[in-house]
Amino acid sequence: SYICEFLLRPDLVNLEALHLQNNAITHLPADLFTHQQKLQKLYLSNNQLSALPGGIFLNLPNLRQISLYDNQLQSLPAGTFGPMPLQDLWLYDNMLTRLEENAFSNLTNVRLLVLSRNQLSRVSPGAFNGLTSLEEISLHTNQLATIEEGVFRGLPNGTSQVAKVYFREVTTPLPKKKQTKKKTCTHQKITKLALQDLNHKMSTLRSERNKNI
Repeated sequence: SYICEFLLRPDLVNLEALHLQNNAITHLPADLFTHQQKLQKLYLSNNQLSALPGGIFLNLPNLRQISLYDNQLQSLPAGTFGPMPLQDLWLYDNMLTRLEENAFSNLTNVRLLVLSRNQLSRVSPGAFNGLTSLEEISLHTNQLATIEEGVFRGLPNGTSQVAKVYFREVTTPLPKKKQTKKKTCTHQKITKLALQDLNHKMSTLRSERNKNI
């Protein structure tokens, strides 16, 4: 795809913010972020991702924000997320059916985990291992009939230090589904790149070009 080919350019090593939302992206190469170790913000919401390659985020040690909501993710294998200072993880409106053990084990700084509006029918014991800073977790609007013993193993003292665990929908507003940032390019370095709605823009560009032929 245009996006993948573009990001593999080695001159994007200073990229700090990347907007890829609203693009109908169906898959991401495992080595997509090879050169983006300085990346701090990554927006992938409102695409058509059904899976994430193993280790795709392992090379992003400075990532603080990531949006993955409004996709079609069906699973999160252990090791999907590498060690990073991520504090909020929004995974609502996907198609997750189960959570495996150690799915979030590297995310020791996450305070808020939103898994609502998926299709979760099972959460494996130890799925939340490593979430030692977790304060809130939302699991409402899933298909969970029972919670197995050991599911909350790995949280601070079980769930006793987790301030809020939601199994029913609440009125807490979810983040806006569109983030609009200006595309910033300089001759010295690129630190921000907005490529949302890229497919639509490319189609429009082709149409305009054909008119002029």
